[in-house]
Amino acid sequence: MKVAEIFLLGVVAAFWPVLLVVVAVALRTPRPPRILLGFLAGGLLACIAVGAAIVHLLRQSSVVMNSQHHVDPIVNLVCGALALLAAFALNRFLAARRARPRPPKPARETPSWTERLVGRGATLAFVAGVILDIVPGVVPVVALKDIAQLGGGVAETGGLIVAFYLVMFALVELPLVGYLVAPDRTGDLATRLNAWLTTNMGRLATWALVGAGVALVLRGVAAAVG
Repeated sequence: MKVAEIFLLGVVAAFWPVLLVVVAVALRTPRPPRILLGFLAGGLLACIAVGAAIVHLLRQSSVVMNSQHHVDPIVNLVCGALALLAAFALNRFLAARRARPRPPKPARETPSWTERLVGRGATLAFVAGVILDIVPGVVPVVALKDIAQLGGGVAETGGLIVAFYLVMFALVELPLVGYLVAPDRTGDLATRLNAWLTTNMGRLATWALVGAGVALVLRGVAAAVG
């Protein structure tokens, strides 16, 4: 059951706002496959290396190995509360921005540093993948704690870490595979998806944080009751 929960956490983590932003930026570039591949390579490298280190450190900690019934509720509840707090802050920011009168748009808007870094080629996208993913989010922290508690061997643990992050990066991998298999159709779908993301990015990111927060809080309550 714990393994299934780890993969479900990977699905939740796939909708993390940073990943949504990167996909949207990549789809706006002239060569999305190269940007997506570069970011995926950098992100996986950083996540797997940091994830393996975190699992190793957690296994050396008696807190995780000897007090699982105390640790599980605390980790899930704290991480869930942080996700809900981030959703609240993001919602307030978006509401305040919508309430402000919008000045006339300049002929060319200045892109954010994320857009500049991700959109300038595969090499910088790789660097962006490392920088943006070197610090794990709240959902991966919970998943890595679960993997540490399973106590599997090196091969099993490494396989679970890799599998979790492959699921987490699904929204990067799916369009990349689509461009390789059916580039024309994927290009049309990417154009429509990019237009939708441009309009709904803030709302989607907020609900992704709310969903992650609620799921983790419920998981923490279930662990405390159980």
